[in-house]
Amino acid sequence: MSGVQHTDFLQKLGWLGQQFGESCSYLNDLCVQFYNHINSHVFDNEREVTHALNVFKDAVMNTSGGLRSNNKVVFTDQSHSAESSS
Repeated sequence: MSGVQHTDFLQKLGWLGQQFGESCSYLNDLCVQFYNHINSHVFDNEREVTHALNVFKDAVMNTSGGLRSNNKVVFTDQSHSAESSS
């Protein structure tokens, strides 16, 4: 790799790292907001909790792009992982 190409490669890699860091920070802020919003509500029963979480999940799946079936696999895999670790 020549010096110019190597420098361009490293600059691009640095930029990608910055973008990733900013995205992680933004996602962390969203997680805090989600937790605080859910935590501030008193649910009457488990069905109400499930309904609220399904509203959130559906909103994520409807705005994330890609095929809905692919998005569903992510949620399904995570649900099974959570169940098997408990």
